[in-house]
Amino acid sequence: MNGNDIMGIFSSIVTVVPLLFILVYRLVSYQTFPALGIYFLLTLLFNLCSIDFIPLNTAFREWCYVTNNLFDNLLMLLFLVYMPSSKRFKRVIAISFAICLAYTAVMISIHGYNRHTTLYTIAPAHFLCLVFTAILTWQHIRVAVHRQRSTGKAFMSASLLFGFGCYTMLYIIFFLIKGSSPADVLIIYFMASLLSSGFFAVGLFFEAGRVRRLRELQITRRELNMIYGQQPMKRATSLEAALFPREQFNQFL
Repeated sequence: MNGNDIMGIFSSIVTVVPLLFILVYRLVSYQTFPALGIYFLLTLLFNLCSIDFIPLNTAFREWCYVTNNLFDNLLMLLFLVYMPSSKRFKRVIAISFAICLAYTAVMISIHGYNRHTTLYTIAPAHFLCLVFTAILTWQHIRVAVHRQRSTGKAFMSASLLFGFGCYTMLYIIFFLIKGSSPADVLIIYFMASLLSSGFFAVGLFFEAGRVRRLRELQITRRELNMIYGQQPMKRATSLEAALFPREQFNQFL
């Protein structure tokens, strides 16, 4: 077992943490979090296929490599629809995802489901993920600092920006410049994945708490609406403030 394998094991262990949070905090069916779960599952499989710690079939390794490179950026684009507070920005990301998905489908139909196809499909979706995470990081950090909100989204977007920034550097070095060996690229990838997944897990922990409080407030509002009929809003708001004194319902939307 060499240094790459050890780093790959640590990276895989850290990658499991966001997956566990998604399951434990029941985010599996919440908005676009299913895409996030599949993204981390593909990342975990890719990490395991890249090391010799677990003996895996060659055909399965190849499938994991191709699948991860074809769909990881698409899955992240789909998840990023959840991140903005602006409906217009959400729409821009959703349209970008649809265009990239259609482009990937066309490339697969032309070149087949293989490594050659990944060379044509990685760059567009990856570039969009990098741009969108940079914008989201700026927005959520600003909100977190000035209004003490969006802490979870700030951590998640910043960790994704770091990860995609590192992957962009590796893509340029390995595919365009071809100035580094696969082993060197792989250990840098594992380090970037470890740090990005670790900080993302921190953000996901905060965000899971926010989602839990949002669900509680939504249930409370529905119950109050059932009790007070057509005049629930003003009275419901005051009762919500009494039931949840540290929360404001609208800040979770």
